[in-house]
This record gives sequence, structure tokens and C-alpha cells, in this order.
Amino acid sequence: DDAAGLRAVEGLARREGVELTALAYATLIREASEPEEASRLLREALALRTEHAAPLVACADVAAARGDAALAGVVMEHFQESASPLVAAALVRLTAKGMLAGQDPDAAVLDLYQKHLQGSPVLAELRGPSVRIVAEAALRR
Repeated sequence: DDAAGLRAVEGLARREGVELTALAYATLIREASEPEEASRLLREALALRTEHAAPLVACADVAAARGDAALAGVVMEHFQESASPLVAAALVRLTAKGMLAGQDPDAAVLDLYQKHLQGSPVLAELRGPSVRIVAEAALRR
């Protein structure tokens, strides 16, 4: 089982004092058995002061796959720490799916755009579906 193998490698790394990389954390987050475990692993990854985009995108993917709004909120809470177009795109997708939206996903997408993306260097790097989601939300309003 892949998950058991990952846990064994994680345990060995921790016992030997090997610091996990951002990509290693992203892999562990994707294989987390519970949202709480994914959130814990994300907090550990963020504490490393390394690149945060991969663990945040992994956490967003897990939140979307499991329909976990609390986990999506954790990603939103730490978005500014990444300044990554990949994380911004993941947040746009989560918001459009209603994970961060409450009752009105279009209003939430536009709120995300206005509060966190507008004027940000990240905005210039957003591509494809994320831009379309924001534009379509604006057109429907």
C-alpha cells in the first residue's frame, strides 16, 4: 500500500532527523488519511520557512477532493505566505466550487479577487481556467 510506504518513509526520516522538503510534505498531505492530518502536515511545512506553494496546493487539492471547507479555510489563511499563482489558482477553484463561498460562489470569487488578487503580482501570472472563473463570475453579477 502506497500510503503505508509513505508513512514508513516519513517515520524513518523523523527518527533519523532528516528534514522533509516542501515536495515531500505535499506528497504526505495528498496521502493524509484525515483532514486534520493534512492540516498538521501543512503547519509543519509552513514552519520550515521554505517554499510553501507545493504543500498549500496539495492541501487545496485534498480539501476539494474531500469537500472539506475547514481545510480550504486553512489554505486561504496561509495564501499570503506563498505569493504563488499556483496557490491563487487553487483558491479560485475552491471558491468557485463553494468551498470558501458560503451561499454565493460568484460573490465569493469576486471578493477573493478584490481582497487578495487585485494589485498583486500573482494576478499577472494567473492563467487559463482561473482567469475564466473570475471573468465569468463578474459577468454573472
